[in-house]
Amino acid sequence: MTFNPLISFFISDRNNPVSRSDSLWNHQIPQAPDTDMPDTSRPGISRSDISRSDTSRSGITAANVTIGDYFTAVHTFLYTDNGKLLADAMTKQTGGEILPGRIEKIDIFLIKHGRFYHPALIKTTADTRTCSFVLNVAVSEEGNACIETEYELLKKLGQIDHTGCLPQVYGKGRFFTDHGCEIQMFSGLWFDNFFEFHISKDHKTDQNRIIVWDQIRGNKYIAAESAARIYHNAAKILTSFYNPETFEQIFSWHHAAGDFVVCIDDKENVEVKLITVRRYAPMIDLPESGIPDPIDSLHGLLLFLINISIRTRFDRLDGIGKPVWADEIAVESTVKGFFEALSQKSPLSGIELPLADLFHEFVLRITPSEFYEAVHEVTDSYNSKSPEIRLFSPNFVAHASKLYQALGHDPSLISEKKV
Repeated sequence: MTFNPLISFFISDRNNPVSRSDSLWNHQIPQAPDTDMPDTSRPGISRSDISRSDTSRSGITAANVTIGDYFTAVHTFLYTDNGKLLADAMTKQTGGEILPGRIEKIDIFLIKHGRFYHPALIKTTADTRTCSFVLNVAVSEEGNACIETEYELLKKLGQIDHTGCLPQVYGKGRFFTDHGCEIQMFSGLWFDNFFEFHISKDHKTDQNRIIVWDQIRGNKYIAAESAARIYHNAAKILTSFYNPETFEQIFSWHHAAGDFVVCIDDKENVEVKLITVRRYAPMIDLPESGIPDPIDSLHGLLLFLINISIRTRFDRLDGIGKPVWADEIAVESTVKGFFEALSQKSPLSGIELPLADLFHEFVLRITPSEFYEAVHEVTDSYNSKSPEIRLFSPNFVAHASKLYQALGHDPSLISEKKV
């Protein structure tokens, strides 16, 4: 059968269809909010958002890329090899062979304007089966500069991801508009029923709480126990990909960017996924020999834990507002998730003791001064001009003491020290 599916285009959802005859087709694609976060923006864009968008700022978006250019490039990509790329992806997702000619319908939704990507949700139907894919589309110089790296990292880490916490990737493409603007993209698995979450002001209680942007059942604030599980699972994911003998780790992640997504079912079970990997590399230098000794590896693990315990508390109010600092519940939850993942790792070379037990013994021997210096070692590497770091500075001692306590120490030994 010939590959000739019915293709429809939408802005955000089915209530906002767009076609080549629509005036919006020739409107320039909006850019992300002007922040220092990787991809801060709120999903659920509308036609009016595009009509009101300010495309005068440079450096974030390709000024000449229109909505029509975007959808045309996506359309072309999905037709790669007469639909074979798409059919192969559906086959992997369903477990049953899907031939290109069996694909009857493709719906393309432009769902978000990010600093790096303008992702699309792709819904395909074949033989009564519907599959969902994400298509990360880069139209800016920044996005085009990093998209190849991210695609390769997701492929690489996907080979060691045995829990399915990263999206499987299927293929990539590169196109140019009639005006010569570059558009790159890659396709991957869309996590159905997973949504962004952010710290938001609950006006009923006048407290900051985590809200899940559930686009099916409606946004809702979640219980503290569910919030704790989010931080636990995020730490578990990050730690599972940390290599204690090379110091390689996932970084440049941020909750404000929606890098982690969550699914909370009717029984309050919490599942978390990481949908992006911008960088994977050592954050500290290896010794000249290229092989760290056990003490180096354990110190590297401590720095890694300190770093994720701080960064997991950073968010922006409602994803795009002012920087906010998460509740202390994030600290203990991060430590628990860290140790759960560590317990599943192999021992260090030449050491029989399980890595989690070895590290636990290591941190129990750390003095307050040594721990305090380790926290400074991490924070000294941060950009001092970042608004998040300015937010952290007055919370330095409180955070350090809470983390020290979570590792089995008397927190007052840290609290008594001066910044």
